[in-house]
Amino acid sequence: MFSATSGRRTRRPIGRPDSRAAGLARLPATVDFAGRHGALAAASSRLPRYTGACCLGHMFYNEGYMLKIQNLGEFEQIVLLAILRLREEAYGVSIRAEIGARTGRQATRGALYTTLDRLEEKGLVTSRMGDPTPIRGGRAKRYYAVSASGMKAIARAQRAYRQMLEGLEISGVRYA
Repeated sequence: MFSATSGRRTRRPIGRPDSRAAGLARLPATVDFAGRHGALAAASSRLPRYTGACCLGHMFYNEGYMLKIQNLGEFEQIVLLAILRLREEAYGVSIRAEIGARTGRQATRGALYTTLDRLEEKGLVTSRMGDPTPIRGGRAKRYYAVSASGMKAIARAQRAYRQMLEGLEISGVRYA
């Protein structure tokens, strides 16, 4: 563990409280709370991290890094860009139609709603319920908007793509 206050790496022994029930000897386990080993430890020592661990039975797991940087997958970026294009009219069906029209990809409803839920959990999009309409059988639409952290994440991802393309020529197109 890298101590934020002292700046030194320390390792703490943790006992296994349920090990007798599991038929294991009660031996201490040494856990590196930040989950780093070897060369990776030096490279990741500058990252913010949560320094706690939990015990589930005789198994230990790291509660993980609390990274502020949100890396986006390709489909997540496409969904965020579709929401930005649609502005106030961004709901599931319209997002799916926009993706199909712009990319030629027909996203399944399951993939789209799973991605929207994941983006909302990450804090990259927000949602609100619209008014129920008789056309929809009294059901309301869920409208989506990109949050400030979502705007930063998409800008960072697009900047990274531009930097990777810089100086390359692909299929006769030169990227400056």
